[in-house]
Amino acid sequence: MAKAETSVEELVGMIERGELRLPEMQRRYVWRSTRVRDLLDSLYRGYPSGAILVWETDEPVPMQEFAVEQQRNPYQSTRLLLDGQQRLTSLSAVIRGEPVTVRGRKRPMELLFNLDHPDQLAVVTEVNEEDGDEDEDLIEDEADSTDDELQQRFNRMTFVVGTHKLEQLPQWVKVTEVFKTDGDATFLTRAGITGFDDPRFQRYTQRLARLRSVRKYVYRMDVLERKLTYDEVTEIFVRVNSLGAKLRSSDLAWEIQEEVEKQIRDLTGLNQDAKGLYRDENVFEDADIQMAGYAAALRVLTRYLIIDGRDMTAEAIRPRVKGETTFVDGLIAFAVDTANQCLVPQGIPERHWKEYTGAERFYLKLLDLEAKGLKTLDNYQNFAKAFKVRDFRALMGNQKANEARLRSAVEFGKNELSEGSELHHSVLRASSSPSWNWPRTWTATMPWPTSRSTCRTITRTKPSASASSNSPTTSPKNSKPSAPKKPAPPASCARW
Repeated sequence: MAKAETSVEELVGMIERGELRLPEMQRRYVWRSTRVRDLLDSLYRGYPSGAILVWETDEPVPMQEFAVEQQRNPYQSTRLLLDGQQRLTSLSAVIRGEPVTVRGRKRPMELLFNLDHPDQLAVVTEVNEEDGDEDEDLIEDEADSTDDELQQRFNRMTFVVGTHKLEQLPQWVKVTEVFKTDGDATFLTRAGITGFDDPRFQRYTQRLARLRSVRKYVYRMDVLERKLTYDEVTEIFVRVNSLGAKLRSSDLAWEIQEEVEKQIRDLTGLNQDAKGLYRDENVFEDADIQMAGYAAALRVLTRYLIIDGRDMTAEAIRPRVKGETTFVDGLIAFAVDTANQCLVPQGIPERHWKEYTGAERFYLKLLDLEAKGLKTLDNYQNFAKAFKVRDFRALMGNQKANEARLRSAVEFGKNELSEGSELHHSVLRASSSPSWNWPRTWTATMPWPTSRSTCRTITRTKPSASASSNSPTTSPKNSKPSAPKKPAPPASCARW
């Protein structure tokens, strides 16, 4: 294994140019703003900050995206970052002024530097192993309080996560802006320094220079040999990272969600590409996509030896208690649920699909499958379980093994649509309730709320005139339609 010394500036440049990439085995970027603040404070003070581990290879290796923007790598050879992703992504975001993607959201990394900070470390970092939610941490340094003690605490700190109130104070400057210029005039003028004779001039200029020197901070970089195989490198990665920071299940849940969604986007994209090129049907059906989501979750789980303090090897081989839902079972169930959320029928906007109930999703999804000729009962059972439908049988018109189908509009009775049923409050109910005041063959458009603009066309048949001529005054409530000669088709419409 070769060793080298590389500055932060060089490493950030390698990330920006796409010369340093992330292998698929890496976890996602999960650091909070306060962790970035503490890292920057450590480098500013010259504290040790660990080593960087990379593997230089020409092999085609599955990779993933950094949480910050990168250019395309112009070289065939690739350096894969095995240890140091959280640190280097954070530094790249701060120095370049790039937003980071954390748990599916892009956000800026805004830190402030106190020009008037104490010479000695005045605030000791408190280590909290039971961190809260990301959103809570983003406002941990919130200074918009009127509490004098809180304000005094910030005045004793060198770096803080940016807040609107502190940004207005003259002695606080944005860290990214300092890195983007070598001149001090803007910061000094804002701080009220008008000349060299000001006693703060030398102190502030020295501190700004010291902050910029973080770019020259040198990391030891260990480079693994090219002859190593991907499996060997994966084993090294697992061993190195099992000794590092503890992985929480909340972090893992976000990572699983991103991995599953990416996998399904890829397969769905291949379906669309294939249809455009040489075939009408999908390459991958929903069952394939569900299985791919399951595999994506396992791919994430198998990257880690320790999760939430649990030894995953011991967890996998320990005897099971009947009826027990294990920690791993819960994560797998979450992954499968995530995959099912992604199986949106063509034509329905994803933002609308997320608003629908499980019964609504079940009915619409299975209509979509019926249009493709998929009518095996196990499909209905699997999706009922996936969408957590309480009693899918109430929505079924036929439950034969290979002739299963949903109820059509005219087959829904009072019980299936009354209060307590899963479709009672659904917008589907309006277009599933028979009404005999329309023309003989009519087209109904579902009365979606404004946020659900998708339309659906359903064809129904009104009883013949002879069937109702004997009792013309009979109310719709008491009238009964004549039975059709053939079984009514499902309430299908033009495909989405």
